[in-house]
Amino acid sequence: MNRPVPEVPARPVVAPEATEPGFSWAWAGTLAATLLLVGVIVAPPFLPPEIRRWVMAGFRVVCHQLPSRSFHIDGVPLAVCHRCLGIYAAMPVAVLAFAWFGAGRPVLDRYAPYVLAASLLPLSIDWLGDVLGWWTNTPASRTITGGLFGLAAGYYLMQAVARAARPSRDAAGYADPGDDGP
Repeated sequence: MNRPVPEVPARPVVAPEATEPGFSWAWAGTLAATLLLVGVIVAPPFLPPEIRRWVMAGFRVVCHQLPSRSFHIDGVPLAVCHRCLGIYAAMPVAVLAFAWFGAGRPVLDRYAPYVLAASLLPLSIDWLGDVLGWWTNTPASRTITGGLFGLAAGYYLMQAVARAARPSRDAAGYADPGDDGP
């Protein structure tokens, strides 16, 4: 017997937020901002010394910039250390993944503080082990553990931007007629 095979509805390719008004601009803007940030971080070796000083001074506020803990290109350090580079470089990856990450979102949303804390755990262990002299961490361990936190931070950054880009809704879920979106 040849019975027709029932059609299985396809799983959405993008997260529900991706279809809401304002999301594409918010997503593209966040992606552009995180990519620009990474570009500025890796720019110092390619900049004239006067401009390089300004870029390095700008990142000195958020990073220790120890030369021994920073990647170098042609002998010139990047604007941040290995761990900070991992954090910042993972953020655009998380923003890219956000639009397609639909399956586990309710769990990630519900347990956001725990997910962020868990993403800090490898970074903290790597740092603490080095400080206590249990082991010497490496550029790879610092970059990878920073990247794990950057993925989580980038995901929740994009989540906050997506929520801010949504039109406001009343208790019944209807869009506010006076709200044209962001």
